[in-house]
Amino acid sequence: MGFLVSRSTAFACVDSGWAQAYASWALVALTFFTLLALCKYAWDTRQIARVSIEQLHNAQMPYLALVQKWHNSGLRWAVENQGNSVALNIKIEGKYSFRQIGGKSPIKCDQNKSYDPMKLENNNTIPAGAFEALDCPRTPVNEPIICCKIEYNSLEGRRFVTDVVNEDDALVTQFKAL
Repeated sequence: MGFLVSRSTAFACVDSGWAQAYASWALVALTFFTLLALCKYAWDTRQIARVSIEQLHNAQMPYLALVQKWHNSGLRWAVENQGNSVALNIKIEGKYSFRQIGGKSPIKCDQNKSYDPMKLENNNTIPAGAFEALDCPRTPVNEPIICCKIEYNSLEGRRFVTDVVNEDDALVTQFKAL
């Protein structure tokens, strides 16, 4: 036969007022930690939404690069849109080196000085995946571009700049969002 204790006897040594106070404080602490966890989840959700919007913008932006393409039966300098959106209001400035490829460039690119204006052959808009030849008066193979700055807008109205510098006969391209 087991030992039976009545309920009133088991809690007789504990004051019921103190037990309720401890239980209330435990509920307050549990509620506080639950609130902290919910705040952290809300912050993480906000960060995920912000990054998702940024990725959407990056996936839909134009990226203009200076390339050489065969155009009208000759090798020409061209601006190619390697991004996923239309590039608008394109403004191109640059300098030619007036030398043969393989020689050392007599002109260095100075970012603080103004460039010579360059024009696209047909229009001022390049769709995604397309290119537009530069309207160059001289043979571009004999006159490599040593520096070029391409400014343009996306459909959203954001401004971008592609800087191209010829360093030791290699074109170095830097892309910046303004």
